[in-house]
Amino acid sequence: MEGIIHERIKPNGGIHIPKSVLAELGLKVREEIELRVVDRKLLIEPMKMGVDELSGSLRIDSKLVDELVEKEELFEPEV
Repeated sequence: MEGIIHERIKPNGGIHIPKSVLAELGLKVREEIELRVVDRKLLIEPMKMGVDELSGSLRIDSKLVDELVEKEELFEPEV
């Protein structure tokens, strides 16, 4: 993005972020973000996912896990 975009702060404190800026930042509509103030500048970043947010995001095939655990070579040190 080139240039400066001017926006007004809404009465409820909200600001409009143009879609072109969201795209450049890799952000999507309704995505949670982190806001930080550094040297009187507002930084906007995607929300970092913690362990609680990641919980349940992976599906584990218990049959595959059992097969992998049974393979002895997984537990042998490499030479």
